[in-house]
Amino acid sequence: MFSWAADHARVRRFQRDIKLAEISPRWAECGLSTTNMGNLTGLLDLQQKRLARKSYIVPNMLDIAHNLRHRRTSDPRDRFFAVRGLMEDLQPGDFEYSESVEETYERFTKSMSVNEERSLSMDHPDTKIAISQATV
Repeated sequence: MFSWAADHARVRRFQRDIKLAEISPRWAECGLSTTNMGNLTGLLDLQQKRLARKSYIVPNMLDIAHNLRHRRTSDPRDRFFAVRGLMEDLQPGDFEYSESVEETYERFTKSMSVNEERSLSMDHPDTKIAISQATV
């Protein structure tokens, strides 16, 4: 169950789960390609901005992949490789065309999740207090 409590990390995780579902190869396989989650993710964006007291939040790897999900590519894996290439220093061997689209998606979510969890933990008030105390 999800609550609209003023918990920045919870809102970001809920939005992350929705975006991960939408970019998943299984989303289209289940016939959900025409399902528009834009209104819900838009509300979650507004909630994040309000909680962060910012008018703009810098997009992360998932935000970029989510925004590109309807773009056509000759190979669906290219979408994930392109986003990872923007965010990481990838080498030619990092592009595994021998993997299925599902395996590429799984690799993408793993690389994205490490960065996202680190970011979420850095946003937690206790982490900010500990960092500020450590720098004093």
